[in-house]
Amino acid sequence: MKVLILSGSNHGFAASAPVIHEFLSAHDDLSVALDADKDVLASDGLRDFDVLIHGSGFTRGERQEDGTVQQVPELTPAQEEGLFDFVAGGKGLVGIHGTAWCIGGKAVDLLGGHANWHPPGLTFTVSIADGDHPVTHGVPDFDVEDEIYMSAWDPAIRILATAEWSGKQHPLAWVKPYGAGRVFYTALGHGPGTFARLGMQQMIVQGVRWAGGGYKNPPFASDHCPQRISKVRATGVRRAMSTRKRSSSISLLRIRHMVCSMAPGPMRIASSPTR
Repeated sequence: MKVLILSGSNHGFAASAPVIHEFLSAHDDLSVALDADKDVLASDGLRDFDVLIHGSGFTRGERQEDGTVQQVPELTPAQEEGLFDFVAGGKGLVGIHGTAWCIGGKAVDLLGGHANWHPPGLTFTVSIADGDHPVTHGVPDFDVEDEIYMSAWDPAIRILATAEWSGKQHPLAWVKPYGAGRVFYTALGHGPGTFARLGMQQMIVQGVRWAGGGYKNPPFASDHCPQRISKVRATGVRRAMSTRKRSSSISLLRIRHMVCSMAPGPMRIASSPTR
């Protein structure tokens, strides 16, 4: 299975990409390339790969003269279309952390969720919510120092891992189809230390194999839409998040045209797409 890790300084992914490359390359069934040239997304060479790992995002913050920060595109339109077509045509995408940060339009459709705020970084337990899926099968709960994104998500995604903050569970890893392809996204990965965790490494390895078609694809059936998060084991307490509690987050993704507010709080809804 041929895997391309697209590195880049945005969201600090350039520090994590070599760590991912190192532990993925230890597996004989994976042929892993590391590249920082985003033009590969718009090239014919992208089709040579089975899976793309993308962690430098669709947008980046750019400080304006008045001191405010505005989100601007990280990829050109041609690079974006190349990525979308790659996955829709039957290939795999592993999205890392900032890839879902302050996005809208087709990028939300691709990833199945997005975020525009998180509490300060902290140490927390990543709880495996669905150990039956190939991506998380055999992965134990693990502790990590990272960020917990306050995500809005599509009810069609299959949530695999969560973390607790402010008395609620927040999804940190999920899978979904996109066209004929597969998408595995994790909101974890703010820094290279996260990828030194054995549980994270196992989830990424299995996520790459699943995205590349190496595992049987579990059905995305109606019982996952909306999905109940089960088997949650945060701070030793087992509990489930009901559909009703998730409804406020789910409803945001029912409207695809969103813009990002840089201030903490709910997303603002706009009448036209960001891109």
